[in-house]
Amino acid sequence: NPEAVAGMFFGSGMLLMIAGILYLGRWMKRDNRSLARSLTQIGLRNITRRPSRSLAVIGMMAGGIFLVVAVNAFRMDATDAGIGGFALIGESSLPVYEDLNSEAGREAFALDEKLLADTKVVPFRVREGDDASCLNLNRAQKPNLVAANFASLKDRFKFASGSLPEAKSDEILAIADQATAMWGLGKGVGDSVSYQNAAGETFGIQISGLLGGSVLQGKMITSESAFLKAYPDAAGYRFFLIVGRRR
Repeated sequence: NPEAVAGMFFGSGMLLMIAGILYLGRWMKRDNRSLARSLTQIGLRNITRRPSRSLAVIGMMAGGIFLVVAVNAFRMDATDAGIGGFALIGESSLPVYEDLNSEAGREAFALDEKLLADTKVVPFRVREGDDASCLNLNRAQKPNLVAANFASLKDRFKFASGSLPEAKSDEILAIADQATAMWGLGKGVGDSVSYQNAAGETFGIQISGLLGGSVLQGKMITSESAFLKAYPDAAGYRFFLIVGRRR
C-alpha cells in the first residue's frame, strides 16, 4: 500500500529527527567551560552558548534536508503506470487543427513519416483554468479542463478509485488525478466542479474516477463530445500524449 509506505517513511523520519534534537539538547547542557584551544572547539562552545537558538537552526536544516530526500525517494519512475504507456507529452501555444496521426497532418508540419511510423498521438482540447498543481498553494476553483476521446485512454491508466466514464453516459463526467482532486480541489468521486460554458451559463462536471499518480495532474479530463457542447467555439488541440519509442 503506497499510502502506508509513505506514512511509515515520514513517521520514522520525524521520530529520528526528534530523537536527534533531544540528544543534541542534552549534549549542549553538559559542562563546556574548558578552554577552547582550536577553531573547532571555539565553534562547539559557540553552539552551546545559546542552546535554544542552535536547536532551532538545526531543526530547520534537518527538516529541509529530510524533505529534499523524501521528494527524491518518492520520485516516480518513467516505467510506472502513471504515464499510461505514453512516451512523450506535447503542448502547443497555438491550436493544432490537423490530425497528427494522418499522413496529411504530418505533411502539414513536415514531420518525418519514417520516424513516426510506430507513433500514435492522442490529442486534447484545452480550456484554460486555475492551476491545480502542487505549485499553487491556494485551492483551485476551476482547474484546466481538457478533452479527449475516452476510447483512446481506455486501459492505460491505473485508477485509485472510480473508473473511466461510459461513452453513452448522459451526464457530463470527467476523470482527474487523485492528488489534484484531493488536495487541489478538495473533491472526490461523485463530487462536481462548476464551470461556465461559452454562453456564460454555469454547468457541473461530475468526477467519475481518480487516477493514481499520473502525468495528468492539474487537469480535469472530460470527453470531447461533452467539451464541444459546452464550448463549440473551441479551436483545435493544444495538449498531446504520444505513444512511441523515446529516442
